[in-house]
Amino acid sequence: MGCTTNQKCTWLLTENPPRTGRTQCSFAGAVPVGLPCTRDASGGDGCVKGATCYMDKCASICDLAGGANNCGTGLTCRATAYFVPCASTTPLAGLCVP
Repeated sequence: MGCTTNQKCTWLLTENPPRTGRTQCSFAGAVPVGLPCTRDASGGDGCVKGATCYMDKCASICDLAGGANNCGTGLTCRATAYFVPCASTTPLAGLCVP
């Protein structure tokens, strides 16, 4: 998916609950990874490119097939139910978490 320069490809929530969603272009925010965040009415968030709001903090999105550790020191790429699309059971991506 190609997004414009001021956008990011991110995970937008489509239902709440359960938390399901889809990938889509959304505005790229300025909130760095690890800092508090909130979701807007359209399901987007204020996190920087490459991150999404998860459990009220910006977390880096990672590739579950990315190798030993594509998240950095002290973090692991973990699958969560957060990235499971509707009518599926397999996550599309992971999140870098401690």
